[in-house]
Amino acid sequence: MLSTGIIAAFVCVILFSLGDTLAKNAATALGSYRTALYIVVSGGVPIAVAFALFPPQSITVTILELSCLGGVFLAAGYALVYISLRTEQASDTWALINISPAALILFGIFVLGEPVNPLQAVCIGAIIIGALMITVTEDVRFNRKLLPAMAGNLCFAAFILIAVYGMSTYRNDITAFYFVPRLVAIAALVGYAAVKPKSLRAAAGTKRSLRLWGISQRRIAVVSGLLDGAAQASFMLVVLFSVVAIGSAITAAEPVLVVLLCYVLYRERLTRLQAAGIVISVIGAVAVGFV
Repeated sequence: MLSTGIIAAFVCVILFSLGDTLAKNAATALGSYRTALYIVVSGGVPIAVAFALFPPQSITVTILELSCLGGVFLAAGYALVYISLRTEQASDTWALINISPAALILFGIFVLGEPVNPLQAVCIGAIIIGALMITVTEDVRFNRKLLPAMAGNLCFAAFILIAVYGMSTYRNDITAFYFVPRLVAIAALVGYAAVKPKSLRAAAGTKRSLRLWGISQRRIAVVSGLLDGAAQASFMLVVLFSVVAIGSAITAAEPVLVVLLCYVLYRERLTRLQAAGIVISVIGAVAVGFV
């Protein structure tokens, strides 16, 4: 039987995949910075709800320092990733998100000391290998336009490591490590927009955005943010139930779902190698919760 933490990990990866896929459409129409602003602000709603339902017992100076540092990385991550997402395939951009799960898997095993049996280790390996396979295209060349996405995902990894460390250390104050960074990220992005208002201008991407289901791009960005925030709230349960290593392996399957969704919504290309990677990752993600 699946534990609550594992179920939360599956919910998390589904919500992240839906939100990140919709973000592609918004970024193409609104520009990278405005998209980041919409998503960070609207994503704060589910996290604020979690904070209100499960308020921390106390917020110490150490918690504030860690959370503020995490918020800076969070703001930078959003701003940088959407620069690449505006012009590049969403499946290519979000494939780099596996930097975070890989770091968290190692953190869960070697720092938090979470047990992982040999079969689970094989499943984790299958998820990562499958996700790597979907990042390979027929024309394997270095794409400089993905450099901001790589830097942004490194920032996301730094934020998540800080949050998981804090939540594991201060288990009665878990919600603070997502709520406070979100406030800091909002303040950072709004402050930057105030200093440089030109950043709010929509820079047209190389491809036209789709008006999905007749919904405006701003509303799509808001929905994407709500899904993103709900996914982060779900990941709190992964930490709370001490399944960071396995839960992170499950979230590593996100590029798989993004590729499938982008194929359906945006008609992005899907090679045989990517299709094989999808199968391998799905099998690993499903199996890791049962072995």
